[in-house]
Amino acid sequence: MKNIPKVLIIQPALPKYRISLFNELNKLLPDSSLLILAPSNDENGVHSITDGAEFNFTITSQSKHKLGFSWQPKAISFIRELKKGDILVTSGNPRYIFNILFSLTAKLRGVKIIWWGQARSAKTTKLSLSTKIKFMHIFDLVLLYTEKEARLLSRLTKLKSIHYLNNGINNKEILTLRTPYDARERDNRILFLGRLTEKSDFPLLLEALSRTTNVALDVIGGEPGSEILTTIKNLDLSEKIKFHGMITDEKAIAQIANNCKFFIYPGAVGLSLIHAFNYGLPALIHDNKKNHMPEASSFRELINGISFKQHSARSLAEKIDTMVSSDILLNQLSLNAIKVSKSNYNTESMAKNFYAAITSLKH
Repeated sequence: MKNIPKVLIIQPALPKYRISLFNELNKLLPDSSLLILAPSNDENGVHSITDGAEFNFTITSQSKHKLGFSWQPKAISFIRELKKGDILVTSGNPRYIFNILFSLTAKLRGVKIIWWGQARSAKTTKLSLSTKIKFMHIFDLVLLYTEKEARLLSRLTKLKSIHYLNNGINNKEILTLRTPYDARERDNRILFLGRLTEKSDFPLLLEALSRTTNVALDVIGGEPGSEILTTIKNLDLSEKIKFHGMITDEKAIAQIANNCKFFIYPGAVGLSLIHAFNYGLPALIHDNKKNHMPEASSFRELINGISFKQHSARSLAEKIDTMVSSDILLNQLSLNAIKVSKSNYNTESMAKNFYAAITSLKH
């Protein structure tokens, strides 16, 4: 019986939102050829979740970190087991330099290797981008988060095999839960969806809310810390904000999102933008494209959202008031938001793009 080439994908962690992607990819690949390897959690505290996984996986002990570098238990031993014709997909993050270097040793044995990651994000510097590009030349194929990144990389390098996924979420359940959008029938509630980290610039949103009237905020993504609670009290915002905590149940998220007029994210927006678009929610994000995550490439000014001047609470407050009172515009923005999430940025289309990248190495 002919041996089926293995496809080993090494991840910093296996978060819930990746389960549907790998399930879809597993359907496209030959039986038992796909294996996902990930530690129990990564350096950012993201935990691996395997509920609903229909693919083969191995979860190791948590990753280790020192001097700015990370390495994953057992990753090297799994890489060593790969043979000629197998395919290895590893994180392109330079912090995982040990995985990258051992990918090179696998390549010398005839293993095809794929660099998977973000070319640039909100924190990417010229130096870090340059470092990533140098590592990319080691690999047989580069797999990026978005088409926009692929176009950028094509201009900056002479790499021949550049593919992209258009990073998104599993929207199948959302399509059954999403209610028809009509801004005229919704209360003046806005949705913040995401973790309350420094990246979110949540304090700016609080300052902006203190300058608005007749608007309320729903927050999904975590509980507020003492500093945020103090700010809310000082700005007299307690009646305007409802924290729902960290919700992963889509039905619970839908009950909140379906009552909101639009989505708002004052900091470097990423996958939560795609999540909001799937509910047909127009977006309000800042105007500095370089200071967003790759998924922000799905945003189009006055097409599926509106932008405000970055770091300006006054500008943010003005745009909140504008959107709250622009029901006709919001209805059009909502239609376009749904179009984006339907055609791209979902795990089914991601899996097809992933499969196309893998199969291109067999020729």
